[in-house]
Amino acid sequence: MLIRARLSLPACSDTTDEDKLRFEACVLVDGPFVAQGEVGHQEIAPGYYGVVRHAGPYSTLGKAYQELFEQSQRLEGFRIDPSSTFELLLDTDVKTEYEVGWSELYLRLERTKP
Repeated sequence: MLIRARLSLPACSDTTDEDKLRFEACVLVDGPFVAQGEVGHQEIAPGYYGVVRHAGPYSTLGKAYQELFEQSQRLEGFRIDPSSTFELLLDTDVKTEYEVGWSELYLRLERTKP
């Protein structure tokens, strides 16, 4: 099970209003617990995911997501299930002033053919 703690970040975005920006950090825990305040828990569903590894400026993440969606739409026997889309940040420090960031983008897929 993974915990996602929501933390407000003073970041900027081209697609999201500043008052709606959020960040979810994930950590592995031994089992369920009672959520309180800003801390909650969710489980990443098992199954199929389209994955794209992004290495580059954070400003190009949108293009990487677009590529992930386009490639996933072309997969025979699968359809996109937008209920679970997430990023795995591979950097140890997440600072938008860095020129290059490393992350993996995940898009849940549903199998339509056996």
